[in-house]
Amino acid sequence: MTGWRIGYIATRNEAITKLMLLGNYTQTAGVTTFIQYAATETLNNREESEKAIAAMVKE
Repeated sequence: MTGWRIGYIATRNEAITKLMLLGNYTQTAGVTTFIQYAATETLNNREESEKAIAAMVKE
C-alpha cells in the first residue's frame, strides 16, 4: 500500500473542538474512495490485516 495515506482521530468531544480550530479535519478530499474502503476493511478485520502485513514485511 505504498503511497496510500489516510488518517483518523479518536478522542473526547472537547479535544475535537480544539482540533477543528486548526483546520478542517472532517473532510475526505484527496482520499480516493477505494482507499477509504481499504481502510475500512482493514479496521474491521484488524487481526487478519496485521497477520497479512507481518507476512509481507517478513518477506
